[in-house]
Amino acid sequence: MPAPSRNAPCPCGSGKKYKKCCLAKEQEVESRTARGEAAVERALGWLHERHRDGVYQAIVRGFFAAYWERASELMEELPDELAEALWINANEWLLAEGELALGDGPPQRVAAMLLGDGGPPLDAAERSWIEELAARPLQLWEVVDSRPGQGVWLRDALDPDAPRRWVVERLGSQTMGRGIPVGGRLLSWRGKWMFSGAIYGFRPGHLPALRARIEAAAGGDPDRRRRTVSSVVREAWVERLITPEPMPEIVDAGSGEPLLLTTDHYRVADWKRLEAALAGQPDVEGDRKQAGAAAPHRPRSRRPPS
Repeated sequence: MPAPSRNAPCPCGSGKKYKKCCLAKEQEVESRTARGEAAVERALGWLHERHRDGVYQAIVRGFFAAYWERASELMEELPDELAEALWINANEWLLAEGELALGDGPPQRVAAMLLGDGGPPLDAAERSWIEELAARPLQLWEVVDSRPGQGVWLRDALDPDAPRRWVVERLGSQTMGRGIPVGGRLLSWRGKWMFSGAIYGFRPGHLPALRARIEAAAGGDPDRRRRTVSSVVREAWVERLITPEPMPEIVDAGSGEPLLLTTDHYRVADWKRLEAALAGQPDVEGDRKQAGAAAPHRPRSRRPPS
């Protein structure tokens, strides 16, 4: 869905026209996001140049947690698209929460290294991005409503009574339907919320299980509950990537016999005749343009060395 026209009601629900409410702020958010991507790239380049082995060990032992011994093997088995999504999230975790073991001293938080003396030459906007990234916790959200191509309404999945938040998200909103649980950090800019970049997507039915895992890890302690969200969300998301759910069995409503789903490819000699023939078929959807459309994707992110 394209962005609303300038004179249309703003999707945030303020009642104002889009041009008088969120248009300028969303343009600022996109500019802010671009600066954030530059900050992440500069920070990762600096870390890899100076602490190559430490970065790899921090990610495989910290981000992969229970799966760290099989991290390299698992990455080789994943399709490129999923592997890229995993590294985007792993790299952001490194900058926001990760620690590096340097020599015989205690581990040092990566964000403190980046922002301290001797860190990379970050400009004011890049420095601000790293500071907020390190300050915002990874939280579990539930999608209340979605405006594809514009943004999503979110609520805290652990506190349904908390106020909803309108989040500007043009790409992710195209696949975030109502009821979907999403892990992510929300950053604030000029009164608007945005995802930091890493998004942990789940299926609608996963929310009760995620809540139960968080409660079990917290042991009934409300303060500890918030601290366990990041580890539970990350572990559950990695599990989902490496152990895909089996396809549900689909049966014919009349006979009860299972249906076998297949994909066929054909060389079309006359598209106009084919489109005319299929136009009258009620059980055929889509068109040639939709079939060839490319799925949206987020910018690629640097992979740690192996």
